[in-house]
Amino acid sequence: MVLNPYAPTTDSPERCVPVATPPRSRWLQGWSIWHLTLIAVSVAGAEYDIESILVSGGVFALSGIALAVIAFRRGNLVAIFFGLSSLAFAISVVVLINVMAWNPADADRPVCLLIWGYALGSVALAWAGIRQENNQAKVVLANNE
Repeated sequence: MVLNPYAPTTDSPERCVPVATPPRSRWLQGWSIWHLTLIAVSVAGAEYDIESILVSGGVFALSGIALAVIAFRRGNLVAIFFGLSSLAFAISVVVLINVMAWNPADADRPVCLLIWGYALGSVALAWAGIRQENNQAKVVLANNE
């Protein structure tokens, strides 16, 4: 018997369903919480000494890029936005300090207030990203049944 590789399949359509992605990404949820923790540490560091943002800003920007990559692989748009917002926020603070020509004493209060605002917004973004991941898991599980 000779098999024709170009012949249409004779399997039933139910057997040709692609394998669904895993229901939940522990990496995405864990990294979102880790990233949120880094932001909280950055806020505490900025309140203690404003010059600590030189290190903490870079660290949470890199963590945000990693979060965006993990979220991109999962297709979670809210988490992608959350990750990339960290990079955008760090760049915005650097540009603001340079444009305003602030020294550390001048930048202390305005930058701390901006960081507090970003941290509060980040809580909402992290929660929404994790919730979207859970909703996607429910859809995948419902489609598998």
